Amino acid sequence: MKEFKIVVLGNGGVGKSALTLQYVQGIFVHNYDATIEDSYRKLSKVDAENARLEILDTAGTEQFTGMRETYYRTAQGFVLVFSLAETSTFENLKHTILEIMAIRGEEVPMVLVGNKSDLAETRQVEESDAQNFARKLRIPYIETSARLNQNVSEVFEECAVLIQKSAKNHMLRSSNLCRSIAATRGKHALSGDDYQYLEKSEIPSYHFQKSLRRLPIPKLPDTVNRYLASSKAVLSPDAFAKTEAAIRSFETNEGPKLQESLLEYDKAHRDTSYISEPWFDMYLRARVPVAVNYNPFMMYAPDPDPKFNDQLTRATNLAISYARIKRSLDENLLGPEVFHMNPKKSDTKLFRTVCKTLPPSLSWFGAVAFKAFPLDMSQYKSLFCGSRIPKKEKDVLYLDSTQKHFVVFYKGVPYSVRIFDDSGSLLEPEDIHASLAWILQNGKEAKPEESVGSLTSLDRDSWAEARIELENAGNGEHLKKIDGGLFAICLDDLKTEEHKRLVQSLLIGDDARNRWFDKCFQTIIDANGQATINFEHSWGDGVAVLRLMEESFKDTNKNHFVSPDDKPKSHNPAHVEALNFQLTDSLKARIQEAQKTHVSANSDLDFATMEFEGLNRDLIKKTKLSPDSVMQLAIQMAFYSLYKEFVPTYESCSTAAFLKGRTECMRSATAATRTATLAILEENRKDVRQLLSDCSSQHFQLVKEASMGQGYDRHLLGLKITAQRLSQPIPDFFQDPGYARMGHFVLSTSTLSTETIVFGGFGPVVPDGFGIGYNVVASKLGAVISSNKSKRDAAAFANALYKSLDILRGHLLESNEHNFNRFQLLLLPDFKMSDPTGTPTRPDMVEAARKFMLTPKVRESSFEEQRKFLLGKGLTESEILEARSSIPPEQLRSQIGADHGVAGNGSNQVMMAPQQNRVLAVAQSAVVLGAISYAGYKFIRSYILPRFFDIPDPATEETRQLQAQVNDLQNSIKFIMDSVSQTTQQLATQQAEISRALYSVANRDADLSRVESGISTIKSLLLSQHNFAPIVTPSVTSSIPSWQQSAIPTSATSMTTTTTSEAASGYATPPANFKGSSLADELADIETIE
Repeated sequence: MKEFKIVVLGNGGVGKSALTLQYVQGIFVHNYDATIEDSYRKLSKVDAENARLEILDTAGTEQFTGMRETYYRTAQGFVLVFSLAETSTFENLKHTILEIMAIRGEEVPMVLVGNKSDLAETRQVEESDAQNFARKLRIPYIETSARLNQNVSEVFEECAVLIQKSAKNHMLRSSNLCRSIAATRGKHALSGDDYQYLEKSEIPSYHFQKSLRRLPIPKLPDTVNRYLASSKAVLSPDAFAKTEAAIRSFETNEGPKLQESLLEYDKAHRDTSYISEPWFDMYLRARVPVAVNYNPFMMYAPDPDPKFNDQLTRATNLAISYARIKRSLDENLLGPEVFHMNPKKSDTKLFRTVCKTLPPSLSWFGAVAFKAFPLDMSQYKSLFCGSRIPKKEKDVLYLDSTQKHFVVFYKGVPYSVRIFDDSGSLLEPEDIHASLAWILQNGKEAKPEESVGSLTSLDRDSWAEARIELENAGNGEHLKKIDGGLFAICLDDLKTEEHKRLVQSLLIGDDARNRWFDKCFQTIIDANGQATINFEHSWGDGVAVLRLMEESFKDTNKNHFVSPDDKPKSHNPAHVEALNFQLTDSLKARIQEAQKTHVSANSDLDFATMEFEGLNRDLIKKTKLSPDSVMQLAIQMAFYSLYKEFVPTYESCSTAAFLKGRTECMRSATAATRTATLAILEENRKDVRQLLSDCSSQHFQLVKEASMGQGYDRHLLGLKITAQRLSQPIPDFFQDPGYARMGHFVLSTSTLSTETIVFGGFGPVVPDGFGIGYNVVASKLGAVISSNKSKRDAAAFANALYKSLDILRGHLLESNEHNFNRFQLLLLPDFKMSDPTGTPTRPDMVEAARKFMLTPKVRESSFEEQRKFLLGKGLTESEILEARSSIPPEQLRSQIGADHGVAGNGSNQVMMAPQQNRVLAVAQSAVVLGAISYAGYKFIRSYILPRFFDIPDPATEETRQLQAQVNDLQNSIKFIMDSVSQTTQQLATQQAEISRALYSVANRDADLSRVESGISTIKSLLLSQHNFAPIVTPSVTSSIPSWQQSAIPTSATSMTTTTTSEAASGYATPPANFKGSSLADELADIETIE
């Protein structure tokens, strides 16, 4: 539903509030208190479409003029009100209009309103004067009477129509600009290689792979101590004592030998990490369905231009962008994944030149010299053209990068759609557009028993049996086309804006008729044009998928390859093939049974969404707290408020900074979060600022440890699998109830803090758990919660999470240590006006709240105090607001005084300006005076003194010195480049000498001695000419959870896959005298963690 934000402006007493109340509530109030700021919402029709009007009734008194600039910048449209009975209000409004135009421009939607038309005997402003003024501004003029309800609704609806037209005009201008650009370059804006490739990076895609550091194995005592620290925050004292005894025994008995064996295993497999093979094995041996249990989803943000959020248009544009990314990746032209500590300083031409010049075995060290840290890209090789194939006991991963088509699912029927020609070139946009348009126009719905995709929702053994039967029925080629397709696009007929229904479709897929859950990734595009990726989890942890989404989002927003205005041409029949399977009665029965099983298995699954606009990423950062730690603390508070206990909590952290690193578990339920939760919820303490800082600091430490491979979960799993690999008895510690309890993740969380993704989610990992995908972005905090409703209440948790964030917001407001303006938080969007779960209001609760608010003693309290009390009693935001809106304003007079600090006598009440406004005014005056003084000083020093008194400007000498420093820096850089070039040439010379030495048996010893001497000289030159920065590794929080499994495989055999492993040789280690530092040293310079 579209929302229109309208601000009502005008002098005090002109009837702004009367107009607003008449429109929203249908009442006219003769006497009411002056307004500071009131917000209202009303459902209406705009251009025959449902819309929500958000109306902000503003202060008209002079004390609050400082707030107007905020209104000017944030509103979509303005209702400008003056009184027909007072000429001064009309004249003052002219100044307001000029201020708006100065900030927003001349085309901002505005409606001029002359109110109190019923007071004909006291009228001072003639209609002709107002009409002429409005005509000059090219805005509508309407005369109203709030008392008689004349033309009131017309005012606000006309403003909404103007906002709608303004948005359409903006889109039209953007579209015309795109067409103009396209006209100069052909049918679409890009051509040649610019169209064929997303980019042509100077540094090859896999340039850093051979020099990446290997994932470290933590020391056993460190793992034991970290395990105990985490357990103490969750387990009862008795359970903790038992688990401490168990792990201490393990530390002194079986642990050291298993640690030694694990280190030997890691040393023998230098082309991978100690956790990579067991992690693949764990996923591929799992026999449960991949849908819900493993596959997560991530929803794209809509295209900024709403016109392009069309199903056919978006599907075409995304498909083209995916193909461009694949071509760049296949030809080693996609830029490598690099984490820059300071992109402005390190992501430069010099950085790229140095790194591409260095050989792959040394390139990592060159990047680190710039404080830039390459990340592992081994998972990118499975991003396209892959699928998981069901097999008995253990699945395999299939990959065929030679394919030139992608797969489309529509109405349960799979189609093969050509996207590359025979030479491997990307087809033109109109060809791909035509193919997809033909499917949408001519695709016939498959019968339920013929929708083969439903079979991918089965448990893996059942699906393996069904697949064999499919192949025996002659469907092998169709299966290969689906498995080997670049990717899958699922075109859904669903058209809904209800979050709960949308999440259900994206994660479960209803009866799975239009899904293929085994595909590397499938992009689901509904009838509204909303695009979402659902991907199979065994091949990767989401790092590559997140990069894919960010790159394709930027690409399709910048390059609209097709437009909704483009009429599809006739399709090429050779480019589209419907994959019609040959199905026996047995297979049809299997498909129907799969659909019933899938629906039944997920019938207990429930979802809720939560959005909180009272805080955002940037505001939390200004408090010197980690935004992620604040969200994790709110999650702990929410769970404790509902269940009065603390439970193991999983947050995924990527270890992609290491060769073939996967993920590490961050145990977000800490001693600090436990203390803070109890202090806030049980002890009702107000002085919790230090507790919040402790939570942030401890969370920061967890991030550093996990990203450096120093968590304890993967290490303990590696030790357990080592015992299995050696056919030794599983140590008693792994049978300890405390260890089992710590692996039972009731709260499984993952953050998706990027503007590219609206939200993402996954299923709960244990029956009595919550799956929580959350995002912390510049505008708000949000979450998608999943649970089994027979065990947990997702909607109740969403409400509790909302309340927890509101409580934390209050503490941030009350803190005296933050360095941002408190007024800035008060002017956040109307986050209190929305119900976090979207659940319907309860009439009995609304009536109870209304009666409560009308109680004499309650009326003397502020609305905020009433709201907090009612929230604590279980009411929702929407119920409280509905109750308040049903009370006539005159009955809220006492409360309004309490809310806004009203003072005065009788009807001539005067609003007392808040203290922060006076401080703000003084600060603004000081800034203005300072700016004027500085400008005068610069003018005298730079112009008057040199020109009339021959006194040189000191800044000139400073400029000369700065220029000299820049020249010295340029010379130093040139020297470094020359040294690198010289070193490269000498390396080539020594390589030639080594070749000659190999062919010269007689002089082999002498040649080798000479080469050894030369290499020693070069090594000394290289290490003395370059002052490398400390070796560090970045922390990158994963976007997608990889869950800790409670059931560990009984064996750890090699992963079965159709791809070949990388060679074991060629992975360099740092020189012996290379001085490095840990990532913790570098991260200590960062104030906050995103």
